[in-house]
Amino acid sequence: MDELDKHILQALAEDGRVSFTELSEKLHVSHGTIHVRVNKLKESGALLGTTARVDPKKIGFQVSCFMGINLKHSGDYPKVMQRLKKLRPVNDIFFTTGPYSLLIKIAVHDVEELKDFMINELQGMNEIQSTETLVILDHPHSKPLYP
Repeated sequence: MDELDKHILQALAEDGRVSFTELSEKLHVSHGTIHVRVNKLKESGALLGTTARVDPKKIGFQVSCFMGINLKHSGDYPKVMQRLKKLRPVNDIFFTTGPYSLLIKIAVHDVEELKDFMINELQGMNEIQSTETLVILDHPHSKPLYP
């Protein structure tokens, strides 16, 4: 990865809708060069895609949480991961060190939906020993990651 690749990643991280033409003008290279470089970044796995950032509260998800999950046995990880991936409220899953086996981030419409998720989905997984829920009160800062 050279400096041009880093500049391309930075520009896409800041605005995933920036056109190849705009990038080529900004970075003083041809449109074709941008096209080839973006494709190579995708093929290498450095660029996973470009997505829109959406405010969960503006689309009805009033409650966001982190949930620490402790598994009964570490060997249950693959099975629990597959089940969690299929659950609509689960946005992110992290395999961690520290007090939890897994840390998930969820978004739900309200506290009632959170309660239903915990009772009907998580507590129904025999592989889960315990959970701890941390409600996100505010998200004052977020920035894209680039080289």
